[in-house]
Amino acid sequence: MKRKQPNLKKALRKLFYITILIGIISVIAIKDTDAFSKNKEQEVSYREFLTVIEKNKAEKLGIIEMSEGKIYLTIGDKEKDKKHLIKYVTQANPNDSGISDLIKKYDIKYAYVVPVNMIGTIFNLLFYGLLIVMFWSFIMPMIRSKNSSSESSGAKDSIPKITFDEIGGLSEEVKNEILQTQKLIKNPEKAKALGLKPSKGILLYGPSGTGKTLIAKAIATSFEAEFIATSGSNFVEMFAGLGAKRARDLFQKAKKNAPAVIFIDEIDAIGKKRSNNGAYSNDEREQTLNQILVLLDGVESTENIFVVAATNRLDILDDALLRPGRFDYKIKIDLPDIEGRKEIIAIHTKNKPLDEEVTSRLSEIAESTSGYSGADIESLFESAGYHAFTKGQDKITMEDINYGIDRVVVGNAGRKIKDKATKERVAYHEAGHAAVSALLFPNSIRKATIVPRGDALGFVAQIPKEGLLPREQLLNHLKMIVAGGVTEKMIFGSHSTGVSDDFRKAKEIIEKMVSDWGMGEKELVPSFSDKDKEKQMESIYVQVIKDTENLLQENNEYLHAVAELLLRKETVDGIEIENLKTQQKTDEIDVIEEV
Repeated sequence: MKRKQPNLKKALRKLFYITILIGIISVIAIKDTDAFSKNKEQEVSYREFLTVIEKNKAEKLGIIEMSEGKIYLTIGDKEKDKKHLIKYVTQANPNDSGISDLIKKYDIKYAYVVPVNMIGTIFNLLFYGLLIVMFWSFIMPMIRSKNSSSESSGAKDSIPKITFDEIGGLSEEVKNEILQTQKLIKNPEKAKALGLKPSKGILLYGPSGTGKTLIAKAIATSFEAEFIATSGSNFVEMFAGLGAKRARDLFQKAKKNAPAVIFIDEIDAIGKKRSNNGAYSNDEREQTLNQILVLLDGVESTENIFVVAATNRLDILDDALLRPGRFDYKIKIDLPDIEGRKEIIAIHTKNKPLDEEVTSRLSEIAESTSGYSGADIESLFESAGYHAFTKGQDKITMEDINYGIDRVVVGNAGRKIKDKATKERVAYHEAGHAAVSALLFPNSIRKATIVPRGDALGFVAQIPKEGLLPREQLLNHLKMIVAGGVTEKMIFGSHSTGVSDDFRKAKEIIEKMVSDWGMGEKELVPSFSDKDKEKQMESIYVQVIKDTENLLQENNEYLHAVAELLLRKETVDGIEIENLKTQQKTDEIDVIEEV
């Protein structure tokens, strides 16, 4: 049903009457304030003006001096006999103090006046008055109408058709927890027999892009319920009371369309912890939050209303929102593991034409996308498809996949490096990373490139391994990180500013090893003082640099081979780097046999 729009004729009539009222008030104000316009004033010379004062000293006198230099004299009682008030006017003489002396002598009432442009004042009064009238007559109804329409447009009055089988990336534990919660809600009598209170809501939390909205829709599907969605930011309004009203309207709508699932995304926008300091509180937000809490408490199991909320920041939610009886079940939706990523990849490649190489390397792509959310993986394949389309291909190749991964991780490609010296330095820097990575972590490289992307002039894309990392593996990872700078120093005599990000990453890992993980020089004993921590960190860093130098010197030919390949091709696949390592070993064996 469409909401009626504000009655234009009624608003215009109201505006007309208020304008006439302001006009009448303005005329009265002009008539009343222009006291000098009622009686004629007699203009006299300055000397005559002084004489008039002397002659009428027994009367009630008043002197008004205007800022532009005119002086007015009134004879008579203005309050009792305004009509017969006698007035004289003259021009002030700045070199004479006669009037000042007479004022003191006869105790004459004196006032200094800065004249006001009454016409301008009344015009301003009319102008701003009309603006206020127009605001309340037209703008406010529009705002209310917009609030209502946006509320209705944000709510999806339909039963979704998505099921949990269509959502990839969820761990079995999460699926089971959600399904068990559903059983409890669908069987309130059985739950009641066990002394369990019916749940009113579920709170889904975790990183963005992990499918929380899809899960909420799947819950609505399983309940065969209307899905009414909104966002926490929709409740935040600049006008007091509108947020609370919108919350009431939302729950009222759910009752009318029951069974219904209310989904509040980004609930942290309205459900942040309330401040105890009044100076920093947000009354409108807190009022809206209080209203939502009241509405949650008022939901009965017989009403067939269920609330699902989602947030990326569980830690900042108000305690009252998290207490039992409101969101009884808090389920973490984490980033998918490798099996979850395989499921998501299968969903997003279902209807896409893939090259045979891509099909055979889907498991490798799943490994390469560690830390990706479902939304990131979807974006990856969209970017890959776009890249294939722009090149006029019929199928998505591995080159397109690499393009998609790089775009998600480091951004768009930049201009190629033209300066020969810079290009050579970048090539050796990345060759250092790639060589050490291939030597210490076989088959860990997806590709290496010296084509700039984002802020990086080049990079080595690794295939990350999931799981716990022992100390030895962390030390090897540090060697790979510092290898670029170490290689620059070996080849060019000194390193460049391009190592800044590498050093920052290495320092962060070493600091955690010493402070948090007990992996310093004294294993299983974390550092308890700044001086000891700094000493251990420096010792680890120096040893890592030394070990990396030794490793690169021992494999000097392999390092040069990788650098030359990068200079020639600019982008090298991980398999080529591994094959190059195998070729180097074969060449070494041949040399030994010849000797």
